[in-house]
Amino acid sequence: MPKWRKQICKDKRCVAALTGLVYLAASLAWIAFSDQLAAFLATNKQELAAYQAYKGFGFVTVMSVLVAAGAYLLEHRREQVTEILHSIRTDALTGLPVGAVAEEVIERQLERDAPFSVLLLDVRQLARINDALGRSVCDTVIQRVAQRIRDNAGPADVVARLEGDKFIIVFPPGAGEERARGIGARICSAFSEPITVDDTEVNLDLWLAMAIAPRDGHTAAVVLDSCERALQRAKTADQVCTVFSGPGDSETRTVLKLEADLRRAIREQQFGIVLQPQIDLHTFRVVGAEALVRWHEPHRGIVSPAEFIPVAESLGLVGDITNQVLEKAVEQWSAWSRRDPEPIRLGINLSGVDLNSKRIISSVAAALNRHRMPGHYLTLEITETWLAQNPEIALSIVERLRALGAQIAVDDFGTGYSSL
Repeated sequence: MPKWRKQICKDKRCVAALTGLVYLAASLAWIAFSDQLAAFLATNKQELAAYQAYKGFGFVTVMSVLVAAGAYLLEHRREQVTEILHSIRTDALTGLPVGAVAEEVIERQLERDAPFSVLLLDVRQLARINDALGRSVCDTVIQRVAQRIRDNAGPADVVARLEGDKFIIVFPPGAGEERARGIGARICSAFSEPITVDDTEVNLDLWLAMAIAPRDGHTAAVVLDSCERALQRAKTADQVCTVFSGPGDSETRTVLKLEADLRRAIREQQFGIVLQPQIDLHTFRVVGAEALVRWHEPHRGIVSPAEFIPVAESLGLVGDITNQVLEKAVEQWSAWSRRDPEPIRLGINLSGVDLNSKRIISSVAAALNRHRMPGHYLTLEITETWLAQNPEIALSIVERLRALGAQIAVDDFGTGYSSL
């Protein structure tokens, strides 16, 4: 049971117990002191007899007042609890249930052992709208978005707002993949029309991701994680209004195993390099080499970078792998320089995640200093796509890397923006 619900139940029990104690104390006090009260108020025997005759009526009157007061207090407390419960379980901006409510629904439906689908929706342009038009307009847009989603979902579907620009629909038991895709298509069709706020038309796109329970998870947390994984696939593919499915149990276990092996590989420094020579066609001399990462996993063998680099990027581990590659490549260059008075140039690929972190500057500087490698022998390759998408950050990072003496090369040139 959630903490907030436990607290509310505790408050209800406290109010009921306190009310009962008040009634009990009043009853005992009346029984014990009613005769003394009558004797105190009476001025003669006739008045005393009259007070004692109406003692029962007085008891009923006092208890009636206490019951009425208790009922009022209980009703007031009930209204407070209802208001608190509503504020906790309802998103203040959209009026939709919050994500915790959706998780509770998923958990309850998982107990019924009937398959059902969960649809995760991510609104693509909200951050840009907030920056360009302001918070007030963005809030209005979010309210309209929530209304469109609610209007196009079924009456038995639970629509909730997870956070920021994410919404979720939990379908009832028996509603499978076909139902989720149908509702997703209907919602996307609704968003083909722009939202108008203060004479400004706002066009929105949605990323959609789906999970089927219990196939994709036996707890709400795992089901939602499957949705998030599918959502990342949708974003990577940059396909809006296309429902991406979460992985099944076997695929989920495979990914989780890969993640665990990857973390262990970083700790045990299982990453090595292979060198791709660069040859001068006029002299047929090797003038350079590009260091390519390879993962030598004890049980898997050599794992392709195409398999583990996307996972490392999603986990924020690619920087640790880059550091190992950088260290081993520069160490290899140092060994060459001791044997050859004219050492060759060395190239290393950097990912967009590396370049978005200031850590790469210190890592390159430390490796060069540790192995006494002049920076002009090192070429760092960055992708054209990252340069075009992050021009201001790119300029700052490139200038700082060049200040270390390193050369900068553009990788995959002509495959991205320059090919337009």
